[in-house]
Amino acid sequence: MSTIFIVVFALGVLLVLATFLSKAGQLSRALRGFAYRPVEIRVWGQPIPGARQIHSIRTIVAGLHLFITCEDGSTHDLKVAQPRDASVGEDAAEIREAAYVQWAKRKLPRAAGVPAVTLSCRS
Repeated sequence: MSTIFIVVFALGVLLVLATFLSKAGQLSRALRGFAYRPVEIRVWGQPIPGARQIHSIRTIVAGLHLFITCEDGSTHDLKVAQPRDASVGEDAAEIREAAYVQWAKRKLPRAAGVPAVTLSCRS
């Protein structure tokens, strides 16, 4: 019984470390300043209709999750899988590469020549 506990505990610690050290984990911390601010979100160059603000930002291993509050009051998950090559400024951020991007549990079609995700704070 104690061996099982040790294995489960070790796996939990590895999961937390992998999340913290991943690019998604680094981005999650860098994007904290965007939470609760009016924001325009584009995925593969296309706006996310109705998106109003980022409610919270989380990381699960290599996935960056932005929980977005929409104009109708609903909240949806914008998942950026394996984000790479990103830049974050005070009022704008760009994630140039990602394995895929999902909005409200639906994978969005990739477009060549445009960043995976851009965030711009609105006044």
